Amino acid sequence: MRRAAESLVARYVEAIGGRAAIEQMPGRWERGRVEIPAQGMNLSYELFAAANRMVQVTVIPGLGTIRSGFDGEVAWSINPAVGPQVLDGTQLQQSREGADPLAALHPERYVSAMQTLEETDFGGARCYRVRVTTPWGESYDEFFNKETGLIQGGIRQQISPQGSLEITAQITEYHTAGGVLLPRVTRARVMGMELVNTVDSTEVRAIPDSVFALPPEIRALRPPR
Repeated sequence: MRRAAESLVARYVEAIGGRAAIEQMPGRWERGRVEIPAQGMNLSYELFAAANRMVQVTVIPGLGTIRSGFDGEVAWSINPAVGPQVLDGTQLQQSREGADPLAALHPERYVSAMQTLEETDFGGARCYRVRVTTPWGESYDEFFNKETGLIQGGIRQQISPQGSLEITAQITEYHTAGGVLLPRVTRARVMGMELVNTVDSTEVRAIPDSVFALPPEIRALRPPR
């Protein structure tokens, strides 16, 4: 039997620790790595997130450092291949959603409709497939594990310098930080390649405001006020 999408989200919130634990997280500092086996590449990254703001710094051997972030208003990226960019449209909205630690508690901010499509196998588990439609016109699928209530993964389009890319992501392991379950290992497929994202450590703590300040290269692209 299909379950209502809203009840699946409510069950997911409880499965990862509950509303109180999610609301009490002051911020997090995450360190991890991304392996791309087909290319023999290993990337390292740091991610800082707190209060609707996020910054990620990724080091790519031989290419340099990619920085990206959202300061509560502006989504941005600095990539050695394309230079500094201020993001808009779907990229801006995805950044806003990704930086919101309370996104699961307030689907009304990012969801205009949800529908449970079917019960199916995904990532080696029986799941409910939910089609999500956003207020900005995006549509994507999430898979809720029937047994645990956790999100097993999803299929979503991501905008990149190469265009719109379909990413199929499977969360294979969770870990606990600050009383909340967070993804630890995520396997993604994009453009026929597998990427394995592993979180090596997560510290739950307050993050200084200065971490989220716009870089000078991004401020230079902003119109004067």
